[in-house]
Amino acid sequence: MLLAKVKNFIKTHALISNGDSVLAAVSGGPDSMALLNALAELSGELGFSLSAAHLNHGLRPEAAEEERFVLAACEGLKLRCTVGRVDARSFAAASGCSLEEAARELRLSFLAEQAEDAARPRDDGTRRRPRVALGHTLDDQAETVLMRLIRGAGTRGLSAMRPVSERPVPGTTVLGAPGTVFIRPLLSSSRQEILEFLKSRDIAYVEDASNLDLAFLRNRVRHELLGLLRERYNPRIAEALGLHAELLNEADDYLTRTARQAYKECVSEESAGRIELELSRIVAYHTCVQGYVFREAYLRLCGTLRDVGFSHIASLSKLASTGRTGDRVDLPHGVAATREGARLVLGRRAALESEEGPRLEFSVQHEPGSRTWLPELSLGVESRVLRREDPREGPGTGPGGDWMRRGTPSGGAPPRRGTPSGVSSTGAQETEAFFDLEALSLPLVLRNLSSGDTISPFGMKGSKKIQDLLVDMKVPRRERRNLAALCDSSGMLWLVGVRRGSAAPVKADTRLVLAVRMFTAP
Repeated sequence: MLLAKVKNFIKTHALISNGDSVLAAVSGGPDSMALLNALAELSGELGFSLSAAHLNHGLRPEAAEEERFVLAACEGLKLRCTVGRVDARSFAAASGCSLEEAARELRLSFLAEQAEDAARPRDDGTRRRPRVALGHTLDDQAETVLMRLIRGAGTRGLSAMRPVSERPVPGTTVLGAPGTVFIRPLLSSSRQEILEFLKSRDIAYVEDASNLDLAFLRNRVRHELLGLLRERYNPRIAEALGLHAELLNEADDYLTRTARQAYKECVSEESAGRIELELSRIVAYHTCVQGYVFREAYLRLCGTLRDVGFSHIASLSKLASTGRTGDRVDLPHGVAATREGARLVLGRRAALESEEGPRLEFSVQHEPGSRTWLPELSLGVESRVLRREDPREGPGTGPGGDWMRRGTPSGGAPPRRGTPSGVSSTGAQETEAFFDLEALSLPLVLRNLSSGDTISPFGMKGSKKIQDLLVDMKVPRRERRNLAALCDSSGMLWLVGVRRGSAAPVKADTRLVLAVRMFTAP
């Protein structure tokens, strides 16, 4: 019965193809021994090669005996078996994770390495990616669903274990790069079916005493919660939870495919360590798809979604919908997301923080009517002194003809709009500014911004902190350190390329106008 069920499950989910190399993970327990023997019986019929691997975690006194048991079992089946030994406790202490997490990480890494070694080239010289067979059962699936439900998982988490999954090669962040394929041939088989199969073939196995330790959440779910649900609510609870996981798996696959297409439409910049998403495009999608777009962006940065939970995605959604420029959310594995105007930026935390690093230090005097180049910012400022009686300025009431009657914010000729170097199109406001030269307190100085700088924006009452002004104008955080200020002895006159101050406005009785313009080529 079990053998036919496993064979059908393998074919239905295309777990194994003719010519594949399969490595069975064998602990010696009932599930892994059923897996090993079932695959051994099916290998000839389905045309795949089979080998085994066992990892001694060094956690229990009986581990050495279990190692010998597995080797003897594989020898009886005439199968090659590789044994590895690790110190899971030391690894857990060094990596700062739980003992259970450490053992799992070491085990999966060991299996991936051994699978690569066991794979053999085919007759035509090509080589299929090796597959690692794990002994997870329907009961394991039910336990996983309950555990994740208790922890508050979303659609992806509640889809639990899949018949086929892929583990990226450690250290890679290249999306789609070949990884190790893990298969679960027993995922539709119950633990009772496993035990009946072993008994019918008189197959021995070992019992792991740690599986009875209620200090572990999985064991409490297995021996207490799942038993209660089976006894008092649904005798087929494992099948029901397994079906629930399967349905959510299908929903997750659909949402993932939809989000990948949506991601292509929402991304405005993508590099190895930075991704920018246009929020105006993201909000056009359903909130569920938005969350999957955020996952897709994170996956492209890290190559894995491990440790990314529902709470992280919820934080990103909140940042996108109600966050202000400069707000930030920290994510697992050294990734952070920040709001920059109409964009959501995900990147390595260290790189994003470096963008907020020390400002460039410079201070240089600017003579009216001259050009000053700022190599630190790759931009410059030039100014002209315009006289009211200058006939070249047109017949109007001042420079530029009828500029006074237009009531422009700069108190002079309408500024030319543009995108200066270091200022995005969302933040750029003014590339020209006009001042009453005789109302200025010379000398003029071009300097870097300093903490606590303020300006009295033209058309507004009172002063405003530069930091607050830049946030309100949605100037991206990484670009704020690349700004310059034009000042006289009384204070800031112009946040170059961004906003003019209220000092020295051009009036009807102004005789000398200082026209200041920024440029980006020396």
